[in-house]
Amino acid sequence: MQQQITSIRKWLGSKHNNSFRLMSYNILADSLLQENEKQLQQYEWKNRWPLIFSQIKKYKPDILCLQELDCDENDLSQLLIHDKYEKLYLKRSQENQKDGCALFFLKQKFKLIKSYNLHLKQEHLFYNSKAKMDKPNICLITVLQDCNDGNPLIVANSHLIFNKNRGDLKLSQLQLIMITLQSLQLKYQNSRIVWCGDFNLTPNSALYSYISQGQQQFSKLNPKRISGQYSISYHPTDYMQDRINVQKKCGEFNIQYEQQDIDYDYDLYVQALRCQIIDDNFQFHQAQLNPYPIVETPIQFRSAYADLQKIKSKDLHDFYAKWSTYEPLITTMSSSQVGCVDYIWINKLQVSQILQMPKIEYLIENPIVNQEEGSDHLPLVCDLY
Repeated sequence: MQQQITSIRKWLGSKHNNSFRLMSYNILADSLLQENEKQLQQYEWKNRWPLIFSQIKKYKPDILCLQELDCDENDLSQLLIHDKYEKLYLKRSQENQKDGCALFFLKQKFKLIKSYNLHLKQEHLFYNSKAKMDKPNICLITVLQDCNDGNPLIVANSHLIFNKNRGDLKLSQLQLIMITLQSLQLKYQNSRIVWCGDFNLTPNSALYSYISQGQQQFSKLNPKRISGQYSISYHPTDYMQDRINVQKKCGEFNIQYEQQDIDYDYDLYVQALRCQIIDDNFQFHQAQLNPYPIVETPIQFRSAYADLQKIKSKDLHDFYAKWSTYEPLITTMSSSQVGCVDYIWINKLQVSQILQMPKIEYLIENPIVNQEEGSDHLPLVCDLY
C-alpha cells in the first residue's frame, strides 16, 4: 500500500528565549482571481479563508504580515482582532483595486509606536529616462516597541510589481523602500528591521543578488530579465529569448544574467534617489548623478530562510552548495509561475528557527490551492531575536 504524502512542515533550528515569531503570507485576494479560477469551488473565498486562518492559528505568529488582503474583507480580520491582534492596513493606491497589505501584531508582545504608509507610486520620480514610477504598489511600515526589551522594531510589509518585464521599475521600488528604511533606522535609535512580502523576483536573479550581497553590476543587463521570473514561468519561450548568458560569481553561488550591448540608465536613477522624513511624511528627491558601474544598497539585509538553511545544510555536497542560494524551492504555485518569490529579510536580527516548506512530492501531487492550503502562496514563518 502506497504511503500517503502529507503537507507536514518541519521546523529547522531551535527555540530562543527572547525570540518573536513572524509570518509573511500572500493570501490571494478574492478581487484578483482570474476568470477561470472564479469557476472553481476551492477558490471561493468562503472556502479559502478558513484554511488561511487555520494556518495562522496553527503557527501563532506574534507579527503577521499579509499581502493581497481585500479592503472589504471581514471574516479573517475580525477573528484575528478577536484573538487580541491589532490591525494596520494599507490599500494599493489605485481606485479600481481593492487589495493591499496588512500587519497584525499581538498587543501583549508589542506596542505601536508609529505606522507609515509608503506609496511606491511617485510620479515625480523616474526609473529610467522616459518612465515615471507610476505603479500603485505599496509598502506598509510599522514601528513597534518590543515589550520584552523596549527596543524599537521596524517591520516592512511590501508587495512589488508583478510584471516580469519591468525589472528596472522593480529595482527602483526596492531602492525606494530601502532608503526609507535607512531613514527610519536613523530616526529610531537601536532599531532592528524585518522586511518581508511578495517581491516577485527569484533567487537566481540580479535583483536578489542586489539585496543579498548589498551591491550588483547592472550595466548592460536586460531589465526584462533581472527579476528572474522568466525562469519560473510556464512559458519556456521566455527563457529561449536570452541571447548571451554571462556567468558571474556572486557570493558562493553562480548566477546567470542576460547581457546585451545596450547601456541601460536605470542605475543612474536608482543611485540618485534620496529620502527625507518631514512631519512624519516621506519626501523623495532625485538628483542628477553620473551612472555608477555598481549599484549599492543603502542598507544591508540577510535572508532569514537562506541564512539558517545555509548553516544547517553542512552535509550538502560542495557541487550543489555553490549553486544554491539556500532559499526555498517553491513559495508560490500560480497559473503563471511556480517558484520562490516570497522572502523575509532582516537587519540587526538573528534567526533561531524557520518553518520549512512541504516536501516537493506533496506539492507536485497537490498543487496549491488545495484542501489544506487556501492560497497560491505558502506562508513563511520564522523566529527572530
